Amino acid sequence: MLGIADYYSVENSKVAFSPTDIHDAVKDGKESLIISLYGCTNIQGQIDLLRIYYNLGVRHIMLCYKNQNNIGSGCDEHNDSGISVFAGKVIHEIAKLGMVIDLAYAGHRTQRETLDIIEGIGVPCIASSECAARSEESSWQLKDDIAERIAASGGVIILRDEANLDHFTKLLGPEHIVCGDDPANYLRVVDQVWKGKSA
Repeated sequence: MLGIADYYSVENSKVAFSPTDIHDAVKDGKESLIISLYGCTNIQGQIDLLRIYYNLGVRHIMLCYKNQNNIGSGCDEHNDSGISVFAGKVIHEIAKLGMVIDLAYAGHRTQRETLDIIEGIGVPCIASSECAARSEESSWQLKDDIAERIAASGGVIILRDEANLDHFTKLLGPEHIVCGDDPANYLRVVDQVWKGKSA
């Protein structure tokens, strides 16, 4: 809660509850802030808490952050057990509320099983802070097949730097890439996820 409160105290900024808030902040010369949860540990196994976080302004959720939680396996776990039964309920509720689902830092099996559900629901998702895993095996780097499925959902890959920009642009097309401080494609996904959603 203190972390969420910090968003509201940033000078010359506006917390975005909707795409309109983002566009209005830009027009007013302010920074637009999207509140995020990392790892779903804050919902403490209670799906109803998602709506409370939503009402506080949370619009972006990373399902796993490096370690195992009650959703699935993070990328630092030696054994990726995939998603839990509880995860399916959480993913459906996140999509229903209109939050952006982030697959970054989840294990590869967890990412793939999450995508199975996302594809069934028909919502886009993202993978933030990612780079390609082509030349060496890595538990946290994004695999090409997963990136392709994220793009097919209508989502985007957010690159930490330009090192893999050429690879992902060729693989997915520029409309599915966010790199550096250009938020245009990410905002497109936010627009799509939030369209028609209300608290």
